[in-house]
Amino acid sequence: MASRNTNIQSNCRLRQAQMKWLLENFVEPVYTPDCTNNMASLSDTFSITNNIDENTIGYNPCGITMTLLNYEPKNTKATEMSYYGVATVMRNLQSYLPNKLRPKDLYKLWNPRSFEPANSTFDETTVELLEQMMDWIMCMKGRILDDLTNKYMLGGKPQFLELLKRRYKTQYSEKMETVNENHDTVEGGLSIEVEFVDA
Repeated sequence: MASRNTNIQSNCRLRQAQMKWLLENFVEPVYTPDCTNNMASLSDTFSITNNIDENTIGYNPCGITMTLLNYEPKNTKATEMSYYGVATVMRNLQSYLPNKLRPKDLYKLWNPRSFEPANSTFDETTVELLEQMMDWIMCMKGRILDDLTNKYMLGGKPQFLELLKRRYKTQYSEKMETVNENHDTVEGGLSIEVEFVDA
């Protein structure tokens, strides 16, 4: 039983460390992959660390940018993020975090079902970080979409708009507004009697 509690506490500390690291370090979206850091695994193999900060080996800010951009909440009517949404985003960006922050099993640490209100109880620090992450995700996603819109407006190339329309339908597709009119019919017709009375 003690090892299970130790494992739960260890996972909690790792989640907190990941959230703190993102909030402190990912402050700008990055749209172009950085090929120097993609060689991190090769550098590890041959013990080459020239010009690479060991704390950021494996860090892929372009991958995080694309993860945020591609995240669509399941409940599109919800105006706010949820802990479930934070867990979904965090699960999807595990392989883009620095190696030192990655768990052995990339997808078990952030199981979104564990973050549904009925299944979860969190300490005060975790709740505070989850709340900050909800704001961070929505602000970063909005900023990325603003950048894409600006790039399209300045570039003006139809293929850019087509990509936006196909990939990010909720924000960019042309929506056709339809109006449903419902006409009830009364069986046997409807008669109205008007009576005029002298006053």
